[in-house]
Amino acid sequence: MFKINLEFPEKIEKIIQIPTVFIHGIVGTHRDWSPFILQTCGNQFHKVSLDYEFKSNLKIIHKKPNLSSSVWIVSYYVNNRIRELVEGNLRNYAIRLRQLIQYIIIFSNTQKINLVGHSMGGILARYYMCMGEQEWNSVHKILCLGSPHEGIPIPHPTFMPQVEDLKKGSHFLMKMNRKWNYYNSIQKSRWGVIGSINPYSITNLFRSMAYKTDSGGMGSVVLSSCIPFGEWKEAIQMPGLPAYNTKNFSYRLFLEEHHNHLLNSKATHLGINWLVEE
Repeated sequence: MFKINLEFPEKIEKIIQIPTVFIHGIVGTHRDWSPFILQTCGNQFHKVSLDYEFKSNLKIIHKKPNLSSSVWIVSYYVNNRIRELVEGNLRNYAIRLRQLIQYIIIFSNTQKINLVGHSMGGILARYYMCMGEQEWNSVHKILCLGSPHEGIPIPHPTFMPQVEDLKKGSHFLMKMNRKWNYYNSIQKSRWGVIGSINPYSITNLFRSMAYKTDSGGMGSVVLSSCIPFGEWKEAIQMPGLPAYNTKNFSYRLFLEEHHNHLLNSKATHLGINWLVEE
């Protein structure tokens, strides 16, 4: 495994000036980001989520509203997981994420935020940005860790709407990437990606480099999707070393790591260091 020599900062919230929103992936919760946040920020972070009120309307639940921290963990899921299975498509989740981000922007009295998304959370963060000019301009930087930007290669139906939206060639992904290209042509995003492969996966021994996975979810988050536009070919030449201002990304990093470990690795800290730099 590639080693990265980087000490964890003692208190990262001291250097985060712009409100930074951490977003979990599929079937995730606030707890996904908790180890990283607790290690770097202690208890100095906000936690917001959504819940159903009167069976239809979503209300925001904000834990620790008296804190002055710029660190936010959000969850776009509600407690009714059966309802999520029925309604759980990515467009609905993106709409919920927009509601949460609008609340954070108003609460923080700010015009700019940073977004950090793990796995599907990175896709939702990008879709949020594509929902309009105001949303696009509200993001200072975006960092995606293990996010399948070109979809996941699952040929058979899954009967899970959110997974269907993530499939390679889905209408959701095509629409998002089309809008992304449009807004990006007007004002280039400050977009960072971290992609990895699991060095302990037996199945990776029989796959070409482009289709090696980080064993995320169904084991189908492939490297060429996490670092798209063919830049994975360049990224694998410098494992563990960040590249800045490439053709498509402001920040790019490849390493050998399991999908879930990206939530709290030294590579994540490298990415956050880029995120908080002006």
